Amino acid sequence: MRRAFRFVRSRPHARWRLVALLLVLIIVVLRFAVWVVVSRENTHSSTVRFTATVQDELATVQRQLELYANTLYGSQAFATINPNASQQDWEDFINSQHIDSRYPGIMSISYGAASSSQATVSRSVAPAQLARTIQGYSLTSDPAVHSAFTNAVSSGVATSVPLPAPFAQPAPSNAPQLLVLLPVYSRGLPTATPTERITALQGFVALALKSKPILDTVFAGPEAFGPLTVHVSDTHGHQYTYGPPLTTRSLTSTTTLIIAGEPWHFTFTAPRNYGLAQTSTILPPLLFFGALPVLFFLVLVVYYATRYAELKSKVTR
Repeated sequence: MRRAFRFVRSRPHARWRLVALLLVLIIVVLRFAVWVVVSRENTHSSTVRFTATVQDELATVQRQLELYANTLYGSQAFATINPNASQQDWEDFINSQHIDSRYPGIMSISYGAASSSQATVSRSVAPAQLARTIQGYSLTSDPAVHSAFTNAVSSGVATSVPLPAPFAQPAPSNAPQLLVLLPVYSRGLPTATPTERITALQGFVALALKSKPILDTVFAGPEAFGPLTVHVSDTHGHQYTYGPPLTTRSLTSTTTLIIAGEPWHFTFTAPRNYGLAQTSTILPPLLFFGALPVLFFLVLVVYYATRYAELKSKVTR
């Protein structure tokens, strides 16, 4: 250590070189610190923007599902108040809701009287572009449908089951079609317990539904919310992906929503710089690497200046 100090003291030009190198090192460290701070701030901003976007999209899905649920529960209320409504009355009520334009994915809305042993569709209406209804279908003819209906009656909530093959429309294998069942109870009878609900059973409302159009109304056109990719899957193995394919996925959020009584899993992914302007993404490396040529030039200037001064002092001696 002492030899180093002696060498510096004996060579004043080397002292300037050392000072210049120390300044360059300090500048490099400061530049690196600024780079780290700006990068962290950009990551935080992207995470906040990504989280807000995911919440907005999930809220949109929830609102869309509430609209479909209101149609189902509205039909339940109509059937409760009008247990003897004719097919024409049922058609007038369903058509007044403009199902074909307001609720894409609904294939038919039906009603039928039911007891503990029998449940048959007696009134069924399909949107204008769909000719097929489930008129005359008995829920007890299919064990899976019968089991779902029994669960709906005892629980009092909507239950879904894959739409029976005779009524399913031709569709890709990854496009599920569901039959959502909601019991209708007689007015004035208690329905607090499963036994009371079975006793009060008057009939049921059945909603033949395609799930994918509901998702399409929310996630179609992913450019509206940036380079966000949404992967949707259900418990039956159906999967959909909306948005551009991403090679780098550093931001991820997963949640589960109930659609027609079934859990659906939503996975949102986005690049690390999601929601940032292009200038914000290139600023951190620019702050660091952009200064390197200048620093290198300064080092050369200091080196050759001190070298020139050293040679000049030797000549004048």
